[in-house]
Amino acid sequence: MIVQKEREIYQKAAKCFELLNKSIQLFEGYLREASPQNAPDYYRARNFLRDGETFFKETLNEARRLLGPAPIYTSQEFEKRRIQFLEDGNILAKSQDFNDLKAELQMDENLKLFLQEAEIENLLRTYYDLQQTGKRKLANIKIRMLVAKIHSVLAKAQDLQKESLKKHQ
Repeated sequence: MIVQKEREIYQKAAKCFELLNKSIQLFEGYLREASPQNAPDYYRARNFLRDGETFFKETLNEARRLLGPAPIYTSQEFEKRRIQFLEDGNILAKSQDFNDLKAELQMDENLKLFLQEAEIENLLRTYYDLQQTGKRKLANIKIRMLVAKIHSVLAKAQDLQKESLKKHQ
């Protein structure tokens, strides 16, 4: 059950990232050009943004399902298998030391699709201490960084939509 779903988080994140980048490109083109107010690029960009937001919500739900606390009625054996599946799916980080974790994250093929090495290091500096507070686990930092990156792209697309809406009206 988890085996098939564990990789969906990266697939949904990739689709979300793709849609949001298309939206950003169309909004920037719409704002840059002397296009008429009712140009189809505005509507296409808005639709890409809406679909990207939907995939972002699905990515968050998938992350909560995979990495969130297990229901209290689950057995310890299920929790062990769940952790093993997540490790096999390359979702959990193995290192605990900052430098080892940085090297591990920079070698991770899934994160390389979304983040550059400099972004990985900056996000790691930001979230390394935060991810160890409360009930959070440092092993979940990969997904936290991925969600943070997509959230920043989403915020940029939403800002461009607001600017485009002013031109559109």
